[in-house]
Amino acid sequence: MNRKTKISAISALATAGILVGLMIMIPFLISNTAETNGLAVFFMFIVGALGDIAVYASAVSFTVVALVFAIRILTTADTDKQRSYNKRILIAACVLLPFLAVGMISNAGLIYPSKLGLFPLLYTIIVAVAYAACLIAQIVSLAALKHLK
Repeated sequence: MNRKTKISAISALATAGILVGLMIMIPFLISNTAETNGLAVFFMFIVGALGDIAVYASAVSFTVVALVFAIRILTTADTDKQRSYNKRILIAACVLLPFLAVGMISNAGLIYPSKLGLFPLLYTIIVAVAYAACLIAQIVSLAALKHLK
């Protein structure tokens, strides 16, 4: 098995795990709403709920795709199948990235002033870096598999 292919599968699995952690953390992002008026709290709730839907829909979809195809990449030795699985993970990551980004931007009002301190902000940065690393690993792996043929 190609080393770059193995790294791309492991990065997809790691990104899926980090996204699961993000989905677990989102309900605990309670900000200090006692200091604001009722209209602002209502607006934050509506925008946050829409952002939560976008984050959950894209994160669950990517997690399922990454788990299924990364495990298949690790278990198969056929380069054509590995290339196909890498393409599928890359397509899923590219398609779901805008929805995840919009969801995280709409939740930005809850991430920074959270009662959990700086942890949500740092974890959001880790999610972004892991997702970008997963995209880059898939592209590098596809390029390496293309040269093997």
